[in-house]
Amino acid sequence: MFSVFANFRIDTPERLEALKISFKSFNDKKIKNWVINIRGKYKSETKKYLIQKCKSKIKVFHFESSKGWMHDSGKIIKFLKSELVFFWFEDHVCLKSRKKYLFECAKDMKKNDVDQMLYSFWHSGDELKGLEGINKNKTKNIVFFNLNKFSLKTRNENRAKLGLEKFEFIINGVSIFKKKFFFKIINTRKPWRRRYNKLLPFDFEKRNQDKFWLPINYAIPKKEIFASLDDDHGEKGYSLISRKIYPNIFSRTIEIKKREANLKQKKQSYIGRALYFINNQFDIF
Repeated sequence: MFSVFANFRIDTPERLEALKISFKSFNDKKIKNWVINIRGKYKSETKKYLIQKCKSKIKVFHFESSKGWMHDSGKIIKFLKSELVFFWFEDHVCLKSRKKYLFECAKDMKKNDVDQMLYSFWHSGDELKGLEGINKNKTKNIVFFNLNKFSLKTRNENRAKLGLEKFEFIINGVSIFKKKFFFKIINTRKPWRRRYNKLLPFDFEKRNQDKFWLPINYAIPKKEIFASLDDDHGEKGYSLISRKIYPNIFSRTIEIKKREANLKQKKQSYIGRALYFINNQFDIF
């Protein structure tokens, strides 16, 4: 039905536990294959777990080059076998009873040539609001429409009237993508200027102002499928931990601080290697 792609950092036991919860929530024999790049202190433990569960259907890598997340991701995407790609984030979990629905939505995507379908951050159906005046189509499971400059403007105007935040991202990571479109995002540097550190995955996502990516055949599920385990995402009580569905296995604040410290250390490491190389090549120090 679809292939699963991930390039994540598993650097604490708590993050590994979150990954296991996420994996168990949507793993299914319908998944064509898994292509996973794992970074971080617990990459070996994570690899062992995933290979044990996925067996021959998975390819695991440990790329973490100085060229950054997008470059390393580009090296592994050729192994994706399905025409649809599920971009997996280890801290998003499929809701109970929604796994079957996930695959039904993917089936509708393929049938209707959808480029992208958001699978998480559904926020009580807020993503479905503000579509008045936009030419849209529906199946039993999804609503899809041509996201172009007109529909983007119309949607944001409608959301403002409803007191909702602007539709911030036209390409969002927590999505299922048509493979051709996914490859284009990974391999095309638009906008050229980076917004985030290249070692992070956030430049994959494209904002409202990145209109050169339009049009996109965009879909939204009619029901909530996934939700973040720990991130309330601006809505009090949104995350699955806040809903008391899962125990509070880690503090998001502490996890973010750990990530920032690790990134700083990694950056210093790259600078150190560069200086060492220059020193040995040119004998200038």
